[in-house]
Amino acid sequence: MTFWTQKTLAQLSNTEWESLCDGCGRCCTVRLRRANLRLLTRLGCPLLSPETGQCSDYANRHERMAHCKALNPENVGDWLPRTCAYRLVKEGKPLPEWHHLVCGDRERVHEGYSVRGWVVPMEPGMDPMKHLVGHEEG
Repeated sequence: MTFWTQKTLAQLSNTEWESLCDGCGRCCTVRLRRANLRLLTRLGCPLLSPETGQCSDYANRHERMAHCKALNPENVGDWLPRTCAYRLVKEGKPLPEWHHLVCGDRERVHEGYSVRGWVVPMEPGMDPMKHLVGHEEG
């Protein structure tokens, strides 16, 4: 058995918590709510690197970006992408086959799911509606 199936999010060690992140970068993109839809955009936090799909200053992200949400077991919810490992574990669902803890390869997430290569860093004055890529219910 695996730690994420044996423990609640609140029971995870810091190392386990950090290792659960799939590294997709989708939680760092701009999402808008309209009625019962969540509109997905190509815009990301200014710290989100388009080349790596990762935060360029992970250690200091909360100090540098006021809107950066500190993820913890209490605030994991439907604001996170549907395939987010934190959300899946909280919902009692399995991790996707491309998750590095399942397949052993941290690069697999970048084969079609991560924001690497398509995210655009948000700059003042940018209109998120001009950068829509899709929507999901919720």
